[in-house]
Amino acid sequence: MIFAKVLFIINYVNYTYIIGHVTAVEYETDTRRYVHFDCAGHPRFVKNLISTAAVIDGAILVVDASQGIMEQTREHLKIVHSFGVKHIVTVLNKTKELNETQLEQIEIQLKELLAFDENNKDFIPIIRTSGSLTIDNEIIEIGTDTIRELLSVIDVIIPLPNRSTDNNCLMSIFAIHNTKGKGVVAKGIVQKGIIRQGDQVDIAGHGTMIKSATVTRIQNFKKQIDRAKNGDYVGLLLEGLTRKQIRRGQVISLCETVTFHKHFIANIYVLTKEEGGRHTPFFQNYQPQIFSKTCSVTTSIKLPNDIRKVMPGDKMQLTFELFQEIAIDEKDPILICEGRRLIGIGTVFQILD
Repeated sequence: MIFAKVLFIINYVNYTYIIGHVTAVEYETDTRRYVHFDCAGHPRFVKNLISTAAVIDGAILVVDASQGIMEQTREHLKIVHSFGVKHIVTVLNKTKELNETQLEQIEIQLKELLAFDENNKDFIPIIRTSGSLTIDNEIIEIGTDTIRELLSVIDVIIPLPNRSTDNNCLMSIFAIHNTKGKGVVAKGIVQKGIIRQGDQVDIAGHGTMIKSATVTRIQNFKKQIDRAKNGDYVGLLLEGLTRKQIRRGQVISLCETVTFHKHFIANIYVLTKEEGGRHTPFFQNYQPQIFSKTCSVTTSIKLPNDIRKVMPGDKMQLTFELFQEIAIDEKDPILICEGRRLIGIGTVFQILD
């Protein structure tokens, strides 16, 4: 297996967040603080990876050197790249088991796979390590020293994003926890604007709307803060609500500030069989799932008037009619899936309702 997991990194100001399935760990270097989420590489966890990839700025790809590149590796890289993630550092694990020639061959294959950008294809960092040796503190040069090297590289490779706080606030719900007698905690990453303690917010998605819920507390890794800004990973304590009232994939916003849509046109690329996509074409009124931010919903796809079928490998504009309204805007990336399989990627071109 090419990797057991993918590690996603989220940066803001002089902090960096790393995301996944779905345990968060916080640590820091001399220049940044990292919050690390581990995304499992197994195909059945692809939905967790998709919802995470929607809100990240960079990635660490962990590769099992003993197994080589597999189909889900290509699929996962397609996912992160479709969300605009171009800054990727690769960690080649279990290198103790291979000789130098074998390792060089795998590195060549990985560089070809990771060469998204012509300008960067000659600089694709790959760090060799062995996880077991790191834990046991054996053979330092491929053990603990490589972790220090990794942190130094991601400090350089992944740029600090320019996060605006001028927009109306928006946070997609990533996870939910009950707090006995106090309400419910919704965890996620603030994607727009600022949320303050005491704000009245709407919670919407999956066909439901809760209006004017109160944010009574904001926490960032067990530290209470009075506001959360664009890029922060936080838990919001929502007074008076229960776990059954809200769901992962919904969005939190200041009252009456977010619009929801179910009808739009998107520019789509349909993956080929070799890329892990469909083996056959699809036709009018095809009904897959789409993913946007942390939300998934079934859709009906309408083909252009002069097109009878869409083949794997095609690029075209398609019209989407969602079964439920979601918070989506022009230029937002979307993914198209059949169950756990990614079959298409694209970007919203025009909202129609």
